[in-house]
Amino acid sequence: MQNRTIQSSLFMLLIIVACPVFVSAADVTGIWKAEFDTQIGLQKYIFILKQDGAEVIGRANSDIEGQKQEVKLKDGKIDGDTITFIEMLTFQGTEIQISYEGTIVGD
Repeated sequence: MQNRTIQSSLFMLLIIVACPVFVSAADVTGIWKAEFDTQIGLQKYIFILKQDGAEVIGRANSDIEGQKQEVKLKDGKIDGDTITFIEMLTFQGTEIQISYEGTIVGD
């Protein structure tokens, strides 16, 4: 009887330890649109993202006061329900690093 109790306990421990592997944030792969006002005016973005496990790759197409450009996103990752990535934006001849961080909620 004691062996059966130990086996049951080990099985339950295995299930508890394995659960985090199966519980993950929604896949962010797809096209995401954003518009926001800033100190330099209205910015419109289209983010094209692809998630592979915890890694996120993609690009951003921006329209800032009629100036359009496409950039490759860097250092994209998912950690729990948090997504982060970096955009290297060239604005008026100056390269600016913009760090993004967001929370993934639902689908």
